[in-house]
Amino acid sequence: MHINMNKLKIALAFGLLLFFVACSDDDPAPPAAPTGSMTPAITIAAGETGILSGNFADPIGIRTIAVTGTTLTLNETIDGEEATSFDLQFNLTISEDSPAGEYEVTTTVTNTGNVSAEFKTIVTVTEAPQPPTGSIIDQIAIVAGETEKITGSFTDNLGITSLTLTSSDLTINEVFDGGDVTSYELDYDLTIDASTPSGDYTLITTVTNSSDLVTEFSTTISVSDPPQPPSGTMTDQIEIVAGEAGRLTGSFSDNIGIASITLSSDDLTVNEEFDGGGATNYDLTYDLTIDETTPAGNYTLTTLVANTNDLLVEFTTTVIVTEPLDPCTLDPFDDTTANAASSFTDSNDDYYFEDYTNEFTGIGLSIDDDCQTITITGDFLDWGTIDESFTPVLNLSVTATDDNTGTLSFTEEVMGAMSDGFTYRMSTTGENGAYNISDGIISFSVYVDYDVNGEWVRWYTNTTTLTIQ
Repeated sequence: MHINMNKLKIALAFGLLLFFVACSDDDPAPPAAPTGSMTPAITIAAGETGILSGNFADPIGIRTIAVTGTTLTLNETIDGEEATSFDLQFNLTISEDSPAGEYEVTTTVTNTGNVSAEFKTIVTVTEAPQPPTGSIIDQIAIVAGETEKITGSFTDNLGITSLTLTSSDLTINEVFDGGDVTSYELDYDLTIDASTPSGDYTLITTVTNSSDLVTEFSTTISVSDPPQPPSGTMTDQIEIVAGEAGRLTGSFSDNIGIASITLSSDDLTVNEEFDGGGATNYDLTYDLTIDETTPAGNYTLTTLVANTNDLLVEFTTTVIVTEPLDPCTLDPFDDTTANAASSFTDSNDDYYFEDYTNEFTGIGLSIDDDCQTITITGDFLDWGTIDESFTPVLNLSVTATDDNTGTLSFTEEVMGAMSDGFTYRMSTTGENGAYNISDGIISFSVYVDYDVNGEWVRWYTNTTTLTIQ
């Protein structure tokens, strides 16, 4: 069989060509890189967190997303889970000690064919926000019931949003709008309630900026008791005869010192001032002389006591002015002695005695200051026979008839228990006694009674005439 070699060569060549073509169709092209976008630039303050956002796609699936930054010490890999699309939200936290500046962050997206695409983000790091700064008065003294200013000065480059003043002990809770200003001057009137006990209290001023960063400032509030006026006592009432003097006394005290004491009365023409000398205790003795022409009546004297804080206390004294007494016409009977001629008349059958008379010497006479009473002291009752240790005393009220004569009276004069076991008294006979100044004679009569089981029993009658010696 004759084979045409030329035709065979052509056929072999054509078959080889077909083989190579077929083999070429079985070898696929290399996979394409993932596609997408990433946050191109972001500004984050040191110590804070920013979000890097990205969106990626790949038809054969995304295997990993790596976020790296050499300078920021960042190296994180996220599993893409072979998804054909992936939305990235990556929280990028900047260290507080990171210097301000620009940094590059690379996001590498790798598909299942190990083909990667890189996306660059420029991260601008700014300095970490700082809390507000400033100063406030650190200590202040306030008197309870009064007001003092609290002042302070604060700054913040982000802007001050609010200031809060609080003190639970002082019941303070004040909030002021900062207005986002970078500089704020505080001028606050702090009023302390008058009932606040003395002591040290704390006031906290909290300053907040727009990043909600706060700074607290402390003020010590030293509360003291309110100053008190002086205290004390003063003669509240006195009776003085026109033309004479009466003594007023007072005692005053004040813990910060007495500056002055002033006595005044327009009606009595009194205006006296005494220097307190800053003493904490002051005793006043003042002799008030009433002019003899002053009409009888009630008058008011005011005493003002001032301390060194100019706080005052006022005391009122009622001055009762009386008319001068007429000269006492009974003076001949004052502070002298008399002889007594006495008669004794029995009035009791149980203790009967013979009526008799007797004379006595050295009977004392005196007149009271008001010239209204004659006091007789001595044994005009012949009492030595009853109790030698007792001396009878009889007070007789005077009713003047004229400048020379008048009548004498009394109700009873209880003499008390005697050595014989009985209690005795002198009682009125119902007849007034009498006196005659020019003759120097006083006459009177009394009953002498004794007590039996609470009942007075009459014993005898004594009638006595006294003659000044």
